[in-house]
Amino acid sequence: MLILVGCKAAPAPPAGFIQNHQIMAKDQKSPFHRVWYDTNVDWNGYEKVFVAPVNTLYLTQADWWQSATFAADRQKDSQRIADYMWTKVCDSFNSDPDKRFKPAYLPGPRTLILEMALIELVPTKVWLNAVGTVFAVSVDHGTVAMEARIRDGASGSVIATFADREHGKSSLVSVANLTWYSHARHIIDDWALQMVQVLKTGGTKPVADSPAFTLQPW
Repeated sequence: MLILVGCKAAPAPPAGFIQNHQIMAKDQKSPFHRVWYDTNVDWNGYEKVFVAPVNTLYLTQADWWQSATFAADRQKDSQRIADYMWTKVCDSFNSDPDKRFKPAYLPGPRTLILEMALIELVPTKVWLNAVGTVFAVSVDHGTVAMEARIRDGASGSVIATFADREHGKSSLVSVANLTWYSHARHIIDDWALQMVQVLKTGGTKPVADSPAFTLQPW
């Protein structure tokens, strides 16, 4: 039953990508752990979104990352996951059936700038999950955490910030949890869809959190 239900990871400590982290708070309408919105902003005035490359600097400079012994090439791994995150977020905006935001290739008027940072990328313990498959369960899921900020494309002012941290999804049999970072892709897929929905309303309407369980084995 615990595996089927799962649980949301605890919030990650501030990494420094977001300034004034202390003004962020939990919002029951948001799928993210902590959020902040500039209440003076009219989100209806934006027509485009520019998605900046995903920042990995705060991840790779973290003390725990430097001293960890997992995986063969963490620098390349983190960049691959960051590139995947950028692609998925762009794809989610482009495939939005409402076509709320057009893609922007440079910041400018009536444009939102979405800046994201991966601040935690803890892989699954592959050996532990290999043992777990004997009992048809995944026992270690890894975690991923991000911070994000939204800027006005004309002024550069920050108008919203988000922070979230998620466990890898539980599943009865998971090929994903027999690899180092496949769990991160599941989480990023959810974040990409949630980011579109959150930006479409400026946080004024509820956006569901992602489920902790998946039937997808990869």
